Amino acid sequence: MKHLTDAELLENLGPKQFHQNHVAACTLCQQRLAELAIATHPLGLAPLREPLVSAHDILLRTQRQPRSPLVAFSLALLLSILGLFLVSSSTHVPPIPALTLHAESTAFGGSRIRVTWSPGSQIGTLTVTSVPSIPNRVLEVWMIHGRTHVPVALIPSVSRSATITFTVPNPHLGYQAIGVTLEPAPNMPFPTGPRIFFGRWPAKSS
Repeated sequence: MKHLTDAELLENLGPKQFHQNHVAACTLCQQRLAELAIATHPLGLAPLREPLVSAHDILLRTQRQPRSPLVAFSLALLLSILGLFLVSSSTHVPPIPALTLHAESTAFGGSRIRVTWSPGSQIGTLTVTSVPSIPNRVLEVWMIHGRTHVPVALIPSVSRSATITFTVPNPHLGYQAIGVTLEPAPNMPFPTGPRIFFGRWPAKSS
């Protein structure tokens, strides 16, 4: 036996009971009709007092009924808790570690280089301050993994400060350190000049 939809059952709450024969013979529809009668009664729908009310009207009015103060307060409280959870989860981001490189040359003793990079990330930044110019030489930055040195950036001479964004090839390689060497030309395949700055990434805690 095919059961009635909620819209068809709601028509039996009004004076025009089109499906009364089916409801009389179907216990499942009788149970569902009783549930709908209980659900619509607190909303003040009272279809029996309005001869022209239809199932469509009842469903629309159910959606438009104002909520009780208790229901409204509960919904507001739930939304507030959800909002606080979303804000805290989105703003509680662990800071990216910053590493200050140690100068290994007295000529660059007044310079300052800080590297911001998260292990496994493809992008990092260099903040350089007071870097002198060396004629016919460039400062090249290397990510170091064992004996492998991967060039990632060039540091320009600056009197104050500058920020440089660099890309890290194979970021999941597990780089242990970062160094800066003085080279005769940019884009050297491996370090050939003296090391000017050096820093070691903190070991991962197990």
